[in-house]
Amino acid sequence: YQRRVHGDAEEFREENVAFEEPEGMTEDEREKMTDKIRAELQFKKARALVQSLDKSALADVKQLKKPSETLARVIRCCFYLFGHTPKQVRHWMQLRMLLKPSPFLESVVNYDPIGGGKKKRNLVRVKRILKVIKEETLRSESVAAFLLQQWLTQTVEYRERYTENVKIMKELGREVEEEEEDEEINEEEVAPDDLDPDEEEQKRIEEEERRKQEEEEARWRAENEENEENEENDED
Repeated sequence: YQRRVHGDAEEFREENVAFEEPEGMTEDEREKMTDKIRAELQFKKARALVQSLDKSALADVKQLKKPSETLARVIRCCFYLFGHTPKQVRHWMQLRMLLKPSPFLESVVNYDPIGGGKKKRNLVRVKRILKVIKEETLRSESVAAFLLQQWLTQTVEYRERYTENVKIMKELGREVEEEEEDEEINEEEVAPDDLDPDEEEQKRIEEEERRKQEEEEARWRAENEENEENEENDED
């Protein structure tokens, strides 16, 4: 399915991670900027690997009658990045109709994770869904789907590192291109059929983890205050 990929070409080598350091940059800021450039290289490499696929590989995916839910999630996530909503890609039949090899690959190659609109919201959704995707299932089921999963992962990572880098540049007083903010979404106004069940489950998990962390921090503060009070009493 795959033509020869120049994944190890000079442009993707990590030795190319170099940049002009702004004056006053700390070691931590330097490391984060390096992470951003490295993430961009990995994003471009993952994109090149998908671009190298023969269209027949995607055609084979399209012909699957009952793919694993893992594979369906990967294809669904791709269409989320392209601007589709959950109700448009909820069922495999909908995905099959949308999955046209040439336009699909063109959308992957042309996709830029940097920018406003609804990109940030869509990337957050994809990041959550990626947490439940099983790589080992993809490897055995479809090389094309596995490479798309790698592309999705690197796309999310690059956007996160880029956003982090913008904050650093602002703190250093450097001019940066302002990104258009995503539209605010009132979760209560979103129709049930326009919610992704995998994302909603991950949101519940995140909320539970956040609640537990807050409880642990509150418990730690209470114990710390009690210890300080006991020390003061001992001194008296």
